[in-house]
Amino acid sequence: MITISTDSILRKRFFCESFKGKIKFQNAYYRHHPFLSVVSTPLNRYHINTPKPNQISILYRARDNVDRRLLKIRDGFCVDNRIPNLPDFNNFCFTTNDFCNIPYLIPAPFGPRFGDNTTIENQTFNNKVFWCGGLTHSTRKDFLSFYDTIDDERFNVSLFNQKVYKDGFKAGTYEAFLDNLSKSDIVFLIRGDRIWAHTFYDIIRSGCIPVMISSMNYYGWENIFKNVDDYMLRFDLREHTMEYIHQQVVSLIEDRERVLYMKANIRRFHDMFFKHDCAKYGFSEFMLAKCIEIYKNDFDINKIDDKFICPEILNLKELGGKI
Repeated sequence: MITISTDSILRKRFFCESFKGKIKFQNAYYRHHPFLSVVSTPLNRYHINTPKPNQISILYRARDNVDRRLLKIRDGFCVDNRIPNLPDFNNFCFTTNDFCNIPYLIPAPFGPRFGDNTTIENQTFNNKVFWCGGLTHSTRKDFLSFYDTIDDERFNVSLFNQKVYKDGFKAGTYEAFLDNLSKSDIVFLIRGDRIWAHTFYDIIRSGCIPVMISSMNYYGWENIFKNVDDYMLRFDLREHTMEYIHQQVVSLIEDRERVLYMKANIRRFHDMFFKHDCAKYGFSEFMLAKCIEIYKNDFDINKIDDKFICPEILNLKELGGKI
């Protein structure tokens, strides 16, 4: 039994109860060894709140008091590496910001902001590829500019102009989005000002095949899948052209049996890892697994990589190997 010490707010926000008998939670105010401590830390106070050797931090408010125009968060990659006066990190930290190649920082997804983990029925072949989103990053501009030139009725690609994070959804908008997902086979997942996207959860609970473009590509999917390409497609605009990406998607949508096979895989993946009691944080089981991996390896940076998805999740769920 491994004990995790954390406060009630973090526990409710991030941690599910999937692994009773393997993981025990302890209130942060009553710490007894052995334990692993998880705390939340605002980036601008990291240098003040000196972390303890057995402590993992969940960083937040990284962009507070920073001129976002100087960061250029809608252009380029690793945009939060541009934040001035970053501290020297000396404990493992989960971050939902776009940091890259900084020791001890583990890029992690967030959300879902909307919806839940209820399965949406979609098991037939629809012969449809879908995307609808806002212009929150130059990657999306390149994507939309390309699809403005494509005349293919199988591709439903459109710009979304509502400011939902500020004003919320207009009546019926989210329902229409879910309806489109339920009638699609393949859905693009494109980075915004961060590499993850809230729509990931709706895509997989709708049984659609994610096509990641410079998005959640590098989280460590290879640590749980025997063949990642049986579940999703991944591309990076630093390496692939839109023409190449489009042709790969066309090749997939023209293979009906392959599409149905991958849709069944992604449905099984969703039901296996996301049907838990922590609706506010879809990747709860994965975060717990990474915490345990860090703990089992004595918090040693030489033994831990920055992949959020780690093999420990397979042990916790007693799967016996990759799926």
